[in-house]
Amino acid sequence: MQKIYAHWDFSEKMKVVDGGTQGKTLVTFVECADSDVPPAAMTLAAPLSPPASESFDEAQGMALDILRQWGVAPSLRALPRHLSAVVLDTLAQSYA
Repeated sequence: MQKIYAHWDFSEKMKVVDGGTQGKTLVTFVECADSDVPPAAMTLAAPLSPPASESFDEAQGMALDILRQWGVAPSLRALPRHLSAVVLDTLAQSYA
């Protein structure tokens, strides 16, 4: 979600929220899943495995396509947002 939020703008009516590792809690919101990319590590702040990293652009495209099917019109930003830990914490606080 951080990459989508950094590179795309959405209507003010829509909030982009990174669910983190909520796993089973979020599974009811999954539209579809078509992945053979298992996680390499399940530790806090672990980097993406090479297969997961290589699949990221495709997954982002699928997510944006689903949003468009739902009537959401994302627009590509001319310049990406710079997302630091402080910015992400501030965003999380504003949605709480």
